[in-house]
Amino acid sequence: MNSLSERKQQIVGFWEIEEDAQRDKLVAEISAYANTQDPDAFSKEVRSQFEQINFSGISVIYEALTADPDKWAPFFKEEYKRAFKTAETAENGWDILECLEEIGGAKTYPEKVSDDMVSFLAQHLSSNNDVLRYKAVWLLGDWIGPENVIRHTRVVANLEEKLKDPNWKIRYIIKGFLEDLGKLPPGYQTGFIDKIRAKISSPYKL
Repeated sequence: MNSLSERKQQIVGFWEIEEDAQRDKLVAEISAYANTQDPDAFSKEVRSQFEQINFSGISVIYEALTADPDKWAPFFKEEYKRAFKTAETAENGWDILECLEEIGGAKTYPEKVSDDMVSFLAQHLSSNNDVLRYKAVWLLGDWIGPENVIRHTRVVANLEEKLKDPNWKIRYIIKGFLEDLGKLPPGYQTGFIDKIRAKISSPYKL
C-alpha cells in the first residue's frame, strides 16, 4: 500500500468483504502503511480521504491504528475532540460519534491517555445535547471499568446524579453502566414508566 486513496474503495466497503481473512489482511496493511508515515502527515491524509462518520471507512482506519496505541493515542484524542465538536451542531451527530467505538479503551492505552479520555467525556455529561450526553456515557464504558474505577470517583458520582437525567434512555444506560461497575446506589430501581418504555422502544438508539 502506497496511500490510503489507492485502497479507499475496499476500506469504505470493508463490511462487504465476505472473508474474515481478507478483512484482517486489509486492516494489517493499513496498520503497516500507517507506521511508515509521519503521524501528522498520516492524520491529514485520513481526514482528507474519510469523513468522520459511521460507515465512511474511518472506523476501519481506527481499528488498524489500535495495533500501535502508544504511537496513535494523540491522534485518537484529537479525533474524539473533533467528533464531539462537529456532532454538537450536526443533524447526524449520532453517526459521527458512533465511529469512535472502534478506538478501544482503557485496556489498550497507557493510564494517562485513559484518564485524559475520561476527563474529556465527563465534560459532556452536562451537555444540552441529548446525543452528546448519551454518547459520552456510552463511550465512558470503554474507559472506566472495575479495574480503574477507584481513579474516577468524581465521574462515577456525576453519573449517579445523572440517574435523574430528563432523557429516559440516558437514565437507562447509566443504570446498566453503574451496575457493571458495582456502583449503582443501594435501593435504586428503574422507574415503572421507564421499564415500559424499554419494552416498546430500544434504549440503545436515540
